[in-house]
Amino acid sequence: MVLANGHNPPWPWSGRWLLTAASARARSAGSAPTWTPRSARSGTLNSTNSHRTGSFFSGTVLDNIRYGRPDATRAQVEAAARAVGADQVIAGLPDGYDTQVGERGALLAAGEKQLVAFARAWIADPALLILDEATSNLDAASEARITDVLQRLRSGRTTIIIAHRLTTIAQADQIAVVSDGRIVESGTPAELRARGGRFADLFTRWLAGAA
Repeated sequence: MVLANGHNPPWPWSGRWLLTAASARARSAGSAPTWTPRSARSGTLNSTNSHRTGSFFSGTVLDNIRYGRPDATRAQVEAAARAVGADQVIAGLPDGYDTQVGERGALLAAGEKQLVAFARAWIADPALLILDEATSNLDAASEARITDVLQRLRSGRTTIIIAHRLTTIAQADQIAVVSDGRIVESGTPAELRARGGRFADLFTRWLAGAA
């Protein structure tokens, strides 16, 4: 999913998603609905969201990764960190996995927070992974490293990516371009580029900026 304008689209207050034949309904009246698949409540489908700011709480790096799987051992947490390339970054922190992250991860840099969030997603091993602006707060060097991690994290699972940066969705199977709360284009990346529409324009400008 590509957001074509510079603000978040209005959220729908009714409707449903169909995920592996499971119906997910919007049921909150807050700013952004919480979509809960029925089968997730029965344990047959689980989902993990990796937002640009993450969902960090006061505690250690170990605690925040283990949040994705509360019964995980320290060895399993460290294996998850290695799988997404976060182990070397964590090793460089003052107390490694026992480093306090502060409220909302305030004591970690943006790239460090994202890698820890990816390690949490890896250890949770969800059937559905939602990446919400996963690279929006990163510089070019950090984004390049994170993009490689995302490829590994997305492998073998359904992934919904919400992004303004095209780097994040370049390898997507299907893209929906959202403008003012509506889907204005959808198709494969190649189809959308050939169509010469909104996505093609965004793609051309992205290439020019990357050159």
